[in-house]
Amino acid sequence: MKLRARHSKGIDTLTLPDDATVADLLGAIMSVAGSTDFFVKAGYPPKTIDVSNESRQLASLGIRHGEQMILAEIPSSTPSAPELSNSTSQVKPLGKPTLKKSYRDQDNMPPEMALPDGQYLTVRIMPDDNSCLFRSVSYTLMPALDTMHELRSRIQIPCFNPANDLSLPMSFNRIRQNSATLYWGYHEPAIFARHFGIEICSVDVATGRIDRFESDGATQQCYILYSGIHYDAIALSPMQGGPSEFDQTVFPKSQEELIQSYALKLAEELRKRHYYTDTANFSLRCNDCGIGLKGQTEAQEHAKQTDHIRFGEYN
Repeated sequence: MKLRARHSKGIDTLTLPDDATVADLLGAIMSVAGSTDFFVKAGYPPKTIDVSNESRQLASLGIRHGEQMILAEIPSSTPSAPELSNSTSQVKPLGKPTLKKSYRDQDNMPPEMALPDGQYLTVRIMPDDNSCLFRSVSYTLMPALDTMHELRSRIQIPCFNPANDLSLPMSFNRIRQNSATLYWGYHEPAIFARHFGIEICSVDVATGRIDRFESDGATQQCYILYSGIHYDAIALSPMQGGPSEFDQTVFPKSQEELIQSYALKLAEELRKRHYYTDTANFSLRCNDCGIGLKGQTEAQEHAKQTDHIRFGEYN
């Protein structure tokens, strides 16, 4: 049989006899990776394979020809990454503090928290294009599809029904309707939770608070990360620096205590790096009329009174 093994050094093909045992597998892993100090994972979502009994045949563990395996290094203590600056010196469109998508840039690497089973809870950075909430929810619930635009269209129907309990003041509705460049980010997760029958947990970087948006009877949950004016997705990767295609983003509520505790650790690490915007106190200027404002509350009140919707952050 032939197996594909993905590890920190690359991807290799392992050629083993049809009746291969765990010992055969470990020997092949040693030959390509130079070590057997790994959690061996297979299936989707990837699950750890018990390799303690070296005489056991791989077939009895459900491993067949063509299986793709992931070799996740057994975690050691993870050093803290350097803090990032979130300073601004001039008026600019609202943006978020920066983390790189590439795991090769150690200075700006999104944090990863090692779980006891060798998997890593990590942050998947969404583009800073004012659709980050929709992208985050789309990534966690339908990661194989680019459904952000569909989600944005779905959000309009309940928001603009006057009889709906999630309705907003009319001036806000005029701003929101068909807008591809604006979101407020509070009511939408509740609508998504109801639509998909899931609990959406929004982890606030600045406070460590978790806001829960739950559908009645939901048995699964997903996590998104809120950093003041931006949303990212939280995912479980089977290996450190693992590719997104192996991410698990929906979790049974039976795992809530474990996933929640590590999601809060992610938020704590990002808080140390100042990866958030203080929306209550940051300085804004209305780019439509030039008036200076302080915080999200004043900006929302100004928008209600004037229908102005273009704001910039400045020092």
